[in-house]
Amino acid sequence: LGLWTGIQAARAGRREEAHAAYEAARQAFAAAGDAAGELKALLRLINLGLYEGDRGSVGPAFVRALALAPLGRPEDQADLLLARTQAADQAGDIQLAAECAEGVLAIPIDGEVEVASGHVVALMNLYTLALHRGDLGGAHAWAAATVAVSEAWGFEPYRVFATFLLAHLHLVEG
Repeated sequence: LGLWTGIQAARAGRREEAHAAYEAARQAFAAAGDAAGELKALLRLINLGLYEGDRGSVGPAFVRALALAPLGRPEDQADLLLARTQAADQAGDIQLAAECAEGVLAIPIDGEVEVASGHVVALMNLYTLALHRGDLGGAHAWAAATVAVSEAWGFEPYRVFATFLLAHLHLVEG
């Protein structure tokens, strides 16, 4: 319940309330010995901090999340790598951002919708990184892969967005 309370508060823009709910959920999961639940709550705290641009506050949470990652579910491992992608990008470490996004793609989807959506986000991140490097061929490949995964999973908004990415590339190429 604490996680859902936090999610609702975050979506409503009530960041302090979301932070308190996620932290309470993290503590409850930790007290119960539920490492996977604690990881999920930590990831919410990390993402909240990253979206607020407060990378400094998420350092200890990242350390704990990395320790718990082997005990987490595949979707949480993907979410941790996506958070690391964002943190690396915010720090200007494009190589690490790419490595973390590629790490998401190494997690088998195995019929898990959350892992599949993580793949789509990682693919879009890799598109952006390739485009910034001037690697238009790589950007095409990542955008096409985004379309393919989105179509396979019925992620229509992602598919449409990736189609716009491809159109943008065609404009850039002239």
